[in-house]
Amino acid sequence: MADVDILCSGCGKTSTLSEFADISLIKCKYCGCALNKDSKVVAEATPVATSNPAISAVLAESIDASAHAKPEEKKKLSLKKHTEETDEPSFAEQNQKQSQWNQISEAKTEVANKQEKHFNHSLASSLIFVVLAGICGGLRYGNFMPGIVDLVKVYGPWIIIVMHVTIVLKAFKDNMFTGVMCTIIPGYSFYYLFFAGDDFYTRAIFGGILVGIGYDSGLVINDWAQEGIAYVTDLIAQK
Repeated sequence: MADVDILCSGCGKTSTLSEFADISLIKCKYCGCALNKDSKVVAEATPVATSNPAISAVLAESIDASAHAKPEEKKKLSLKKHTEETDEPSFAEQNQKQSQWNQISEAKTEVANKQEKHFNHSLASSLIFVVLAGICGGLRYGNFMPGIVDLVKVYGPWIIIVMHVTIVLKAFKDNMFTGVMCTIIPGYSFYYLFFAGDDFYTRAIFGGILVGIGYDSGLVINDWAQEGIAYVTDLIAQK
């Protein structure tokens, strides 16, 4: 608690009082005259010496205002100073925020790289499919080779069987359930390749070859299926 010095207007002597005391109710202890609120107050603090009068005046006003501040105002100033000090992030917090920002930046960069790779693979596989489909389709439907249809009917179904086995192995590598589905369900292996899988280049190569051999090979495989169904039906009928 700070004290203030009051100059008595009667005897000219100084009385030291509490800053919270009601001066109008106190008399001078030397002459008994009532002290006046407007009596000159002797400065409690000496301003910092400086060669600049303007700076000295500002410092004096600041010290005087601080000395005569009310308890509520001092409490507010202290709370404000404490809040400003606690609001400043610590070195550890700054490092943590920087680490989080670096992780977010790395994640965004990884996503961008994946998207770029996906686009590049899609573009390259599309070019492979167009070239291979053009060659196979031209050989089959362009009448460049008179006996090409017979060759396709002989070797095309076996090529498709090889494709099916390759797709089934890739499906088992990705997922056991998908591999089983490709094995037991007719045609599911090619559905997986073209609509569910992500092997761009296998899809492009097999798709390009199927453009040339798919139709004729499909007819032959259909005939094989019909013969197999008829054979099984005959066995059941004989029993």
